[in-house]
Amino acid sequence: MKKILLLSAFVFLSSFGFSQNIKIKRVKRISINHKVNFVSFAGSRNELFINGKENKGLSIYNIKKKYEEVITDDSGAGLNPQILPDGTIKYKKVTFIDGRKHTEYIVSSLNKKISNTQNKKTTIINLAKAKSSAKKIVYIDSRGNQKELQPAGNVYYIWVSLSPDNSKILFTASGKGTFVSDTTGKILYKLGKLNASSWVNNEWVIGMDDKDDGEVLLSSTIDAIHISTAKRVKLVNKENKIAVYPQVSPTLDRILFTNAKGEAYYANIRIKK
Repeated sequence: MKKILLLSAFVFLSSFGFSQNIKIKRVKRISINHKVNFVSFAGSRNELFINGKENKGLSIYNIKKKYEEVITDDSGAGLNPQILPDGTIKYKKVTFIDGRKHTEYIVSSLNKKISNTQNKKTTIINLAKAKSSAKKIVYIDSRGNQKELQPAGNVYYIWVSLSPDNSKILFTASGKGTFVSDTTGKILYKLGKLNASSWVNNEWVIGMDDKDDGEVLLSSTIDAIHISTAKRVKLVNKENKIAVYPQVSPTLDRILFTNAKGEAYYANIRIKK
């Protein structure tokens, strides 16, 4: 009887994923010779999009070669650049005409092209999308069918992303916290506060737990959450006490983040069962 009870308890705990853990290797600073505020992976785990010197323009930085290649000096280009299917780079150009802000999208005319690295552990081609649209989430399935969702009601939705297997949507609802829903809008998991969140794999997400006094950012840690168990792990909490805006590499095995001093860091992720 005791053996049966112990076995049942083991199965129960295992079903909730308590055997899973996430860790990172030693955090390493990236040797960029100027301050950076906007940093993201550019197609692979070693190439980054970064803003240029004095927060102007857009560059690509190679972690291994420690080399920065300037794409443009256009104002605003460092904020959310994109890689197009042919490998060229699309970025914003912000100008002010008669005191009014104008934003146009530019496709780089340089020969620089980037090949997106797919996660080798999955055979799913990620054609589906989920994105924020003010007070709605727009979900587009792999066939191009589109629907609008409001899982948390009539609130603003930010940091919306689709899981690697295309089955779940991660989002933050303003004033309510961060959630995971299915693709019909049914909320599956409540994660609490986790800003700037994104997927590590189909079960783990990463984001920041930041605190401020209403004006000044006082502290911020990089946290990971196992969505089905709500297990929370503080991955980074010592980089000048303020580590912000984590990014996950296209290969889903490396994170990237910055701190209050405009320094960039990376670390490799390990998930064990």
